[in-house]
Amino acid sequence: MRIVASLSRFHTVFALICVAVCSLSVAEDEPEPLHLTGADALMDEQGLEDFGFEKKSFWFIASTNYHLRLEESEKQIDTMLNDTFGRILPNWKRPRTFKDWCEEMRVWDVSVGYGRDINAKASWTVYGGGGYGTVQNSPTYKPLGLKMRMTIDFTRFSGFLGTSVNYYPLGRPELEGRGLRAMLKGTRPAGEMNIGYNYQVSQADVRIAFPIVGNIAHVEQDDCYHLFWTSPRVGFEMPLAESYSLYILGGYLFFFDHAPEFNGYMVEFLVRRRF
Repeated sequence: MRIVASLSRFHTVFALICVAVCSLSVAEDEPEPLHLTGADALMDEQGLEDFGFEKKSFWFIASTNYHLRLEESEKQIDTMLNDTFGRILPNWKRPRTFKDWCEEMRVWDVSVGYGRDINAKASWTVYGGGGYGTVQNSPTYKPLGLKMRMTIDFTRFSGFLGTSVNYYPLGRPELEGRGLRAMLKGTRPAGEMNIGYNYQVSQADVRIAFPIVGNIAHVEQDDCYHLFWTSPRVGFEMPLAESYSLYILGGYLFFFDHAPEFNGYMVEFLVRRRF
């Protein structure tokens, strides 16, 4: 889960990857017929499934957008900055924080994973990922006519490991034919339950500087968290090509500790390849 990285360029690249993979289902040439003899013909008649050649495994790459509560950190920022400097500086402006980034859909992470089918309607996965980002503020004020420059940076890092069980109530998606209509027809609903571990680092760096004298104050704060979480999610999986699919999910993150800070909604986009 990043949980807290700003990957503003990544989700654009991720969308381009989905479009490129989608084109495989349209541009792929029809395979030439095979003329099998002997043991090969026997395998063809009985079906590859009987010989264990089904594509039961898959890998995937995912990007997730988060809308976290962040109540604990916002309260600290109000106490240490907004309430204090709001009384000293009449034109004080609240600094931008990760809460603003969440509201602007700028908090993303990236993950990769492996999965395998359990039966015709269920599968399991393991995955890991993370993200990193910094919200920067550089306001200038003039208390008593003196130019004062402030640097207020908020940085977050997140790394996580997780596992999930996926369930397809109507069976897995199947692609019969080509084109968008075939993809939509083969789309199936899905649900999953996730559990995992998350390591979070939250940093605040505040500097106050005047011309000539430079920095007159510098305050840093680092907070590290070892967290466990669970997350139910629902969505759908759409086949893109014979071995590729697009998986879109929405859900909620429940953390066992610091829930007012890290709980929140999320939307996840995955591209899967079966092998």
